[in-house]
Amino acid sequence: MKILYASNGLEKSVSTDRALKKAYGTSAKRMKLRLSLLNGASTLADVSHKKPPRRHKLHGEYAGCFAVDVTGNLRIIFYPVMEHEADEEPELEAITTIRIVAIEDYH
Repeated sequence: MKILYASNGLEKSVSTDRALKKAYGTSAKRMKLRLSLLNGASTLADVSHKKPPRRHKLHGEYAGCFAVDVTGNLRIIFYPVMEHEADEEPELEAITTIRIVAIEDYH
């Protein structure tokens, strides 16, 4: 999949091994694995809903977004970038581009 970022700062925080280590410390290796998984998937349907990475749909503040687990609480939060009707639920097989909006513990 193609990965876009909500901000330049977020993109820079995951752009190199050094930046990952600085931003996410001991979680840097797992973060790199999850980003590689997302990047290597053809569609969002290729990302497993089972642990790990446990792709799941979010509600509330992040309604319309999905997340994958990095650690017990840390999540990569993203939404599909595609043209569809606002009320229409996109098919996972049709999602080939995502925009990462946050990497955080939203619990």
